[in-house]
Amino acid sequence: MAEVEKATKARINRVRRIAARQGLRLVKNGERCSWATGYGGYIVYPAAGGPAVFGTTGEPYKDLKIWTATLEDVETWLAERVLPAPAPSKVAENRVRRAAARHGLKLQRLRRRDRRAEDYAMYQLVDGLGVALLPAPEPLDGIERALKKKTRSA
Repeated sequence: MAEVEKATKARINRVRRIAARQGLRLVKNGERCSWATGYGGYIVYPAAGGPAVFGTTGEPYKDLKIWTATLEDVETWLAERVLPAPAPSKVAENRVRRAAARHGLKLQRLRRRDRRAEDYAMYQLVDGLGVALLPAPEPLDGIERALKKKTRSA
């Protein structure tokens, strides 16, 4: 295999890995003829299935043979995409849990599983009776700041 082909294949695999980390799947046009519409083009699909999210023109499920994105276009689009904030680590959660316990409080994580929901990865502080102390759920760093304020004021 020529060095240029190896470099291109490595680049394609790198873009595929980046897409996979974002929950997407990169598909290259499989046409064997260079004169075919969209020869060498790419389309990006959600990994879970569904219509194309990038790389095609027209309406989903109708014009799927129009492969308009180049590898450079896909790389740029993936780099510019805004992703939801990652869930806090278990280590950080345990640290805040211990800090809350020192104040006689419990840290409760809201049980929302939908990543697009507003209260995904949100927490609340409750006292011994289970009454929430904060007016609204907050992310873990907000809870940590509230506990630090309580430590300073005490």
